[in-house]
Amino acid sequence: MKALTKTELDRLLDYLLVTDNVMYAACLSGFRHGMRVSEICDLRRSDIDMLAGTIQVRHLKGSNTVLQALGQDEQAALKITLDRFPTSPYAFANTRGAPFDRDSFYYRFHKACLAVGIPKDKAHPHSLRHALGFRLAEANVSLPIIQAALGHRSPASTFCYANPSADTVNRVMREVIG
Repeated sequence: MKALTKTELDRLLDYLLVTDNVMYAACLSGFRHGMRVSEICDLRRSDIDMLAGTIQVRHLKGSNTVLQALGQDEQAALKITLDRFPTSPYAFANTRGAPFDRDSFYYRFHKACLAVGIPKDKAHPHSLRHALGFRLAEANVSLPIIQAALGHRSPASTFCYANPSADTVNRVMREVIG
């Protein structure tokens, strides 16, 4: 399972912020809310409440819908994106105002990853989702919370994030043993 590291994610987002505002907003939201590519592409303008500062994420596989808070940087990015095509019902629209399709999103994501030196095996949009899962696990967030954040129906789907990295094991061992 390939996840972007914090450094890789920061490089990618910094690059997209300068080169592609729509992809920046889509990737930032995709990461922050653990969305799958289809969930990013299908996100509707009506799922975002800028006044309340919330986003409604419709997880497709588990049919769970979650209301989550937006970060200030995410709100600013979404405002630019939504203002770009004010009549489109989709949050992330292409140049015609139609929703991104999965292939176009994948192509743009892959191209941006390679531009900032992210290895090919991590240059897949699902690595954003995995990055969130691993980041939450490294912060000692409980598996049920990670399960809810990612919209997993089964705890077994979430258990893969419980495998700590060698660095995490070493850090915890130093803290416990001294």
